[in-house]
Amino acid sequence: GKWIRFTGETSPDNIYRGTILLNRPLTFIGREAALFDLCSGNTVGALLLKPSEPWLSHTLLQPACEKYISSRFNSRPWFPGNFRLPQIVDTGEILHVVLFGDYLEEIQKFQHWPRKEKYRLWVLCHSVRNVLINLLGFNENQIGVFDRQDLFSVPSKVRKIPKKDSEFNLVYSGRFVMNKNFNIFLRVASLLQTEFGFKNMKVNAFGFYPYLEKASAFHFLTLKLKWFHPPQFYSTSGPSEWMGKCHGENVLMTLSRHRKEDFGVSVAQAQSEGWPCIVSDWGGHRDLRQTNVLKVPVDLIPISSHITENFDVRKIAEFISENWERESEGLEMETLFPEDITASQIGEVLSKSPLKEDYLKAYDRIFGAS
Repeated sequence: GKWIRFTGETSPDNIYRGTILLNRPLTFIGREAALFDLCSGNTVGALLLKPSEPWLSHTLLQPACEKYISSRFNSRPWFPGNFRLPQIVDTGEILHVVLFGDYLEEIQKFQHWPRKEKYRLWVLCHSVRNVLINLLGFNENQIGVFDRQDLFSVPSKVRKIPKKDSEFNLVYSGRFVMNKNFNIFLRVASLLQTEFGFKNMKVNAFGFYPYLEKASAFHFLTLKLKWFHPPQFYSTSGPSEWMGKCHGENVLMTLSRHRKEDFGVSVAQAQSEGWPCIVSDWGGHRDLRQTNVLKVPVDLIPISSHITENFDVRKIAEFISENWERESEGLEMETLFPEDITASQIGEVLSKSPLKEDYLKAYDRIFGAS
């Protein structure tokens, strides 16, 4: 794509007008274009804007699930939501159905699934399985869970969490959005650098803006925060490109409490390289079992819709600092294989367990429950 040079005051309005010139998501690339390196929000400078092709995690996750089901059962799985078109329905008697983050919506559309006598239902983490069992009423043996390491391998020897005062990169990878708590990531990173002894820590964020109107808000939040080393933002045009841009020692951090956080592909990619990870103890992150993983309790992290301008993230930074080099206990996880379930059994569960108006409260409790 062509580069656009946009000059003028770096106000939110100007940034927004610059981003819509090509009528597609745009992100800031590299140090030269990083707004955070400018002295203030009113500094006159040049912003280099480059078209960014959004990508979603299923572009890596779906093939991994297909490979596992195919090798184990000699069968082609089916994915509600038609992530990659066209989908070819397996001709066998049993259809393996893999539910991703939209599982609650997609299972309510069961009547539109391919007609089979029997199904096997798969999900990506134990928290989702618990929701389907406790909220909708499925039996425990009817919901299978992939072992994360069957989908993304992890080396037997992982890297230790670096010393606080050492040089390393704190990395974010994914969509730059509120519902992934990206603003919380920035605020916690700022505190770690300036108040908790991580003076040599660099901050790198890889991803894209799916919502243009939010771009300036994140950039001006970063301008308001204190830094020893201002963050660098990089666009990514593919699901694996960001890994090739990370050099030296790296620690991935994601503090998401998204209600569809059922796996975390960026986390799996980082773990495949043996990286240490700091994650919210929530959803799919709860299944991480390596000793170089630090899980932040969910009662310290708000759901994005509950975040206010003055929300204090200090307790999150304190927890991370106090537990920084403490090794976590490795969890014992393995694949749970589902038993066959008939179409009539699925229909019966759905008819008896309609989603109630207050289901979100129960969902949050189950999704983050021990």
